[in-house]
Amino acid sequence: MKKITCALGIVLALPLVQPALSLADAGGMLSTPHGEKVHFVDPQGNGDILVIEESDVGGSALARVESGLGREASPSEIFWALSAPGSEIPKNMKDGQSSEKAQGWARERSKRDGLTEMVNVACDNASFTGSIAGGFLSGAPFTRLDKKPATYNAFVGTIYVPDMPPLLKPTYSYTANFVGAKKWRGKVCARQVAGSPGFPYNLTVSFEKSTTAHLGWEPMTSSDGQESSWYIPDGATKVYTWAWNTNSESNYRILIGGAEANDEFDIMADKSPN
Repeated sequence: MKKITCALGIVLALPLVQPALSLADAGGMLSTPHGEKVHFVDPQGNGDILVIEESDVGGSALARVESGLGREASPSEIFWALSAPGSEIPKNMKDGQSSEKAQGWARERSKRDGLTEMVNVACDNASFTGSIAGGFLSGAPFTRLDKKPATYNAFVGTIYVPDMPPLLKPTYSYTANFVGAKKWRGKVCARQVAGSPGFPYNLTVSFEKSTTAHLGWEPMTSSDGQESSWYIPDGATKVYTWAWNTNSESNYRILIGGAEANDEFDIMADKSPN
């Protein structure tokens, strides 16, 4: 994200084109024929791979992999299941190769795959809360459904000058912190309401980790500088699904930024200290 300061001293955050991760870094980014994008990130540089999927409402590549295996899948198993047949397997992903299932076996959707239609705010609540990548870790996952900045006061508004043009109209941010976790997983369904005036691609969903610098939090970033942050186009609904098992306990958070009053969100996440 590039930040510029206008003449009035107001800081604007402008999106940059995000490069794909290099395969040498952690596994890179895989796309399925249905537009699902699965990112493999090593934020701590220790080989503990964070897997994040970006998809439209209607299907999940991670769900297909775990359904096909009947259990939680490792990052290398996910890479094998979703990479195109015959494509190169990075050296840190080779232990996921299977003699029983062909490379790319989960790239295609079945007729029964996918979420139900959007009948609630953002995503269908029953489908959204019915499963989580890697399986639930507790009996009480963090769940927030049908939330909008206009009606949910956990969203924090930005400074607004009433006479400013629509480009600088008020936006809102939201954070959900998860402290002391070795396992962290969940999903966010975010809808950028169509026709909202203002700067396009402003709504973002990001994943951050605690740090002693940058006011205590910083983006989860791979060694090539790729941040775990996504921009949602006007009128689009995106689902972000993630799973991470680490060897060291740390603190993580979901950050929603640039939301407008009627944008819509569903959030569910679970953690474990073991």
